[in-house]
Amino acid sequence: MVKTPESGHTEMNLRAARESDAAALSALRATFWSDQIAKGSLDNPDTEPEKLLADTTNLTKRARTVIFIATDREEPVGYLLGQTKIVPGAAGSAVSSIEEIFVLPQYRRTTVARRLVDSALDSFRSSGCQRFQLRVLERNDAGKAFWRQIGFAPAVTIYEYAGPKE
Repeated sequence: MVKTPESGHTEMNLRAARESDAAALSALRATFWSDQIAKGSLDNPDTEPEKLLADTTNLTKRARTVIFIATDREEPVGYLLGQTKIVPGAAGSAVSSIEEIFVLPQYRRTTVARRLVDSALDSFRSSGCQRFQLRVLERNDAGKAFWRQIGFAPAVTIYEYAGPKE
């Protein structure tokens, strides 16, 4: 059970996403990307509904990819997308990364995001990975505080340049 500001106690579930979740996940991913773009992300994926649905469906079937979905009364309220990559030449060459995490605003500051992260880290560890990475937008102070609380620390600063808009 998770307590949210609006609804009191809820019927919260968390599970690995299935291909049948692709439509609901696509809607959450569209909201995620709108949120990221508003916060200054330079990434601008194609969020046309049909393309996003096809991409999301493919992600649910892709090797070394995990997607966890959080639901409240069977309604999707958040998700986490993670991937494990093999880095050539690196000691402990498998690196797992949290690529996307999104929780609807009314479910933030509950246990939803933390439960999604814990599930992903458990999944990564069970596949033998011990190195975990993610990206946080520079001005996302709440996000940085969340990740520090879990034990993540900044290790690399990445600079991006979008170039002039034509």
